Amino acid sequence: MNEKKYSMTSQAVIGIVVLLLGVILTLGNFDIIEASSVLRFWPALLVLFGMLKALQPGPGGGRLFGAGVTVVGIFMLLGRLDIIWFDLWDLWPLVLIAVGASLVLKTGRRSAEKRGESTEQYLTGSAVLGGIEQRNSSLDFRGGSARPFSAGSK
Repeated sequence: MNEKKYSMTSQAVIGIVVLLLGVILTLGNFDIIEASSVLRFWPALLVLFGMLKALQPGPGGGRLFGAGVTVVGIFMLLGRLDIIWFDLWDLWPLVLIAVGASLVLKTGRRSAEKRGESTEQYLTGSAVLGGIEQRNSSLDFRGGSARPFSAGSK
């Protein structure tokens, strides 16, 4: 059997949001619900999207982005509930901070990668019909392991 595992991607979340929006607006047009009352809480969708992104398995910068979207969504939702006063435009300089921090962090990693160096605490490697060469410039280097790869190993 060829089973495909379904993962919750950003595209799937956006599709669900559009689907829910269509259902809410249709129910509002038929006077079943008051759509404006339901749509008032749209920042809850930001919280959901951010949490899904932050909890996504595997490596990637999506976790930090997801956490940021979640925090912004929570503050916006608390503002809609009149628990706190929050204006999104008061936080626009945080975008500059995030972009600057991202550029600084990427520059440090890229310069080490260009030199063929790693900044990880541990190094691991396997050689297949050849050799490997690795350098490490981590200030907190803890060790590493290397092993030859053979057809019988997994």
